[in-house]
Amino acid sequence: MTRLSHTRHTMNRRGFSLVEALGVMFFLGTVMVLVGTAIHRVNMTQKMALSCVRYSKTLEGLHQRLCIDTKAAQQLEEHASGIQLSGVGNQMIEYSVDAGNIVRTVKSSDGAVVAQNRWSVGAQQFKVELDRNGEIPIARFQLNMDRQLILSSVPTGKAVATSEASGKIETIHWVSRLSRGPQ
Repeated sequence: MTRLSHTRHTMNRRGFSLVEALGVMFFLGTVMVLVGTAIHRVNMTQKMALSCVRYSKTLEGLHQRLCIDTKAAQQLEEHASGIQLSGVGNQMIEYSVDAGNIVRTVKSSDGAVVAQNRWSVGAQQFKVELDRNGEIPIARFQLNMDRQLILSSVPTGKAVATSEASGKIETIHWVSRLSRGPQ
């Protein structure tokens, strides 16, 4: 009788019970969901960081181009459409805002478009203020950007325009000296 109860006990313990198997499957499923969520968050953080780096490089390129154009200009004026620099060789350069982009248009003396550049920066307004108090005039540039356009930029770096105003405006100020005084 002792031997029979021992044999019956060992026969019952050859595998896992249904409850134990379900418990292990539930535990593994929970771990997989948590790991999947963590991986998704890491990917989103990486995409946001890359987007910020691209955006920073775009702004840096705009700033460098603006400084080069300003230093070469003899006259700088603000218009309703943006900023106009003249006296750069025999060309005129115009900076304007178009659907969240800063557009740089180079025109020859006869008004033909020679070149055009675009910077996707979520721009709403681009202003300039001239300070002619000193010996060399100073141009103070102000770029107002919609934070919603910045955050919704796609990985290619192009801003996606939204019809709603987010109300979260960020402003960048740049100061540049004109190498020659306005005439």
